[in-house]
Amino acid sequence: MKPSKKYLKGKVVLVTAGPTRESIDVARYISNRSSGKMGYALAKAAGDMDARVILISGPTSLPPGPAHTKIVRVETASEMLKAILKNIKNADIFIMAAAVSDFRPARHAVQGKIKRTKGPILLKLKPTRDILKAISKKEGLKKNLIKVGFAAETGSLMSRAYQKLKDKGLDVIIGNDISRKDIGFENDFNQVYIINKDKTFIKTKRLKKELIAQRIILYLLDKRN
Repeated sequence: MKPSKKYLKGKVVLVTAGPTRESIDVARYISNRSSGKMGYALAKAAGDMDARVILISGPTSLPPGPAHTKIVRVETASEMLKAILKNIKNADIFIMAAAVSDFRPARHAVQGKIKRTKGPILLKLKPTRDILKAISKKEGLKKNLIKVGFAAETGSLMSRAYQKLKDKGLDVIIGNDISRKDIGFENDFNQVYIINKDKTFIKTKRLKKELIAQRIILYLLDKRN
């Protein structure tokens, strides 16, 4: 279905994209394989439907965000949460497509570079703050705000995705299998399950991420109507 130019006129869509990075020292960090392509495609799809789009992006090699999009660049999970909290108050749709690091070094990043040693070194990690749970407790948001998350899984996709939807107070969750080499991280294609609160879902075909993004936005529009 070709999106109508005016479907989201006057609406604010907040999208997060890409990975986050947690520094170990000046040369090294903890991150993941997210390219940001899915989040950027979602921002473009919403913009094509005349939404006012705010794109909060972790580090990516992608060109600047879609035209008419406000882009906020962050690096760490903490910076991403702060940027979301600053921009979510006026949002009508919030899509958490970013792959946020689940852990960070337990201590602050080392000043300088850790030198190679003959023996092993111990890197202690602690969890980063759960962004979606923090958002679910945030007051002052629009009453009809639609909150969307992603579940990138390697097994038991449907059950894990639905559990995440419940645990994090989401309206919709997008599940995809990252164990497959032909979709997901670092790929131009994806195949997803769009899962609703009542356990109903839509399974897409393997498609370009731009087309997956359009289908997700159209699904959210149906929810609003």
